[in-house]
Amino acid sequence: MKAMVSTWLADAIMYELWVGSDGTSARTIYDSSLPWLIGKALLMKQVHAVKQRLGITKENAERREAEIYKRAKIAYGALSTTLGDHTFLFERPSSLDAYFLGHLLFTLQAFPCTLGAW
Repeated sequence: MKAMVSTWLADAIMYELWVGSDGTSARTIYDSSLPWLIGKALLMKQVHAVKQRLGITKENAERREAEIYKRAKIAYGALSTTLGDHTFLFERPSSLDAYFLGHLLFTLQAFPCTLGAW
């Protein structure tokens, strides 16, 4: 489960933050205090780096987007099923609970309006 959170969900967050959204959240987090031109150049550089890391090209962009969101949906579904109506994923708090909570809090802070799209 931890591997699923640290790969599939992390990829989905990275994709949505840098490539899939209009960039508002990324600009707020990444370059809000920089001059416009420097911020824009760094933002474009980071978008390019994320596309390379996720294996996104012009030819496969739509397919990779669908894969990334499908994996995120599967991961959230599996974690939701495991959690059910319990307080923790397992009998007591674990590192997975902490890792997943950190992921969720970041997601809610960075994308308050688009979370329902996943």
